[in-house]
Amino acid sequence: SKQVHPEVVDYLLSIAQNSPSKQHEAYYDVHWSTDRKVLSELSEYTWGCTHSRNPPSTWQNSQMNANLYILFVAKEPETQLNCNADGTLKENNTPARWENAYVSIGIALGLLLRNAASLGLATGCNKSHGDLNGNWFWEKKLGIYDDVKAGRKKIAYGIGIGYPQEDKERWESNQTKLAIGAGNGSNLTTEN
Repeated sequence: SKQVHPEVVDYLLSIAQNSPSKQHEAYYDVHWSTDRKVLSELSEYTWGCTHSRNPPSTWQNSQMNANLYILFVAKEPETQLNCNADGTLKENNTPARWENAYVSIGIALGLLLRNAASLGLATGCNKSHGDLNGNWFWEKKLGIYDDVKAGRKKIAYGIGIGYPQEDKERWESNQTKLAIGAGNGSNLTTEN
């Protein structure tokens, strides 16, 4: 139950929010929490760490239960600075613009990983932000459901930062739940 010092949280959030991006456009939003109650609730919707392929089964992603969790949401930027060969502006929904979003998030993640490690913190990345029974949990919890449905935003990647359990290897956790019948956990259902 250690806490990441508030000044360290501010420092890491500054890195996440101000990392370089193509033409300094805002290709992502940053959501975060250090609240244990919130993190515990969110961790219930992180199925995707493969337990076995036969039968297909998955664990919840333990990185979600870190002391600090930062989530990147890719988005169409409000600005439009990329142009086509003929000089016309590229639409925000073109694949090249979404590639810029993911590259920008990757740069921010790399800087977070390096800086957190230099402060003696452990890190773990997570792309398992699914739903159960089609409930769009993450999108609704973050208040981005309408933007996601309209194609303007997409949950991309998260990073857990903090202090590991000293009696466990990095791949071990206290989890006791398995989702049987799903090897990747992207869309789980408890119904037939």
